[in-house]
Amino acid sequence: MHLVVAAALAARATFAWTPAPPSARRTPLLAAEETDALAQIQSLEELEADYWSSLDDVERQIQGASRSGAAFLRQGDLEGALEQFDRAQQLSKNSRYEWHRGICLYYLDRFDDARVDFVENALRYEERFFEPASEERLFAQACALRGAKGDDFAAASELRETRPVLRACAALYGGDVNAAKTLRELCDRTDSVDALRRRLLGHFYAGLYHDALNDAERARAHLALAAERVSADDQDFTARLPRLHASVRNWSLDDVPQDALQKASMFDLGSQGMEDILDDPDTMREGIDAMTVAMLKEALKARGLKRTGLKADLKARLLEDLGL
Repeated sequence: MHLVVAAALAARATFAWTPAPPSARRTPLLAAEETDALAQIQSLEELEADYWSSLDDVERQIQGASRSGAAFLRQGDLEGALEQFDRAQQLSKNSRYEWHRGICLYYLDRFDDARVDFVENALRYEERFFEPASEERLFAQACALRGAKGDDFAAASELRETRPVLRACAALYGGDVNAAKTLRELCDRTDSVDALRRRLLGHFYAGLYHDALNDAERARAHLALAAERVSADDQDFTARLPRLHASVRNWSLDDVPQDALQKASMFDLGSQGMEDILDDPDTMREGIDAMTVAMLKEALKARGLKRTGLKADLKARLLEDLGL
């Protein structure tokens, strides 16, 4: 029942109906359409009233806090949003799926806390809905790239992700050197109705990836392209992320140099390839604790070393070869 009501409320949020001006001639067809529209609005209002009346006092407080948090987040007030999401989690005894809380923590530079939150929400979502929590996993990987501690957590779920662009993003975060080519090919395609959405996701998560690696130039260019790919009627929170990210970083997305945009459109990873990075012991020493299993295997492959074993074995083998 709650899922039906939630869908109805979402429909209400995007439903727009403007009555004809008094001077307009009301044909029988127009009158019927207006009657249907009014009936739909009344039905949705009744559904919303039924939904709220079905909740107990604690559930109403949880929903109210969550909605307040979402409103603060849309305004860019991260502290205010986090306070409300914290309240919702406390009331639900930390059982609520609320990935927006992790977003607040991430953009407040609390990467250890954000990673924990993204991991918990990803597992909670996948257990409840039997679908991959791909975006939560990508943010968790971004936290790891920034040095957040924690057990290894794959960028890709064992559940099948039906969106190729998110599979390619997971491969990028996992250290697959071919992922950039796949992303470029996917975002170049215009043969489907979700082309705008595909480019939004591809460029936003590429921007998040480069920002986590402290490559501000490439990150800003990808975010600019992602912001351009937002449909005017896209109500999903992900569509707001490019502008939110830029705002937190104090970046303008309106004056990115054309050459940077061109490189971003090609998903250019830079002149310094994986082999160059792996040959720099200082870079390896700084980032080795944050490396995923896929990244460790890529590093070992580049050095001609065995790639079998647990993560601890891979790390020890790489450290030994580097003389660290």
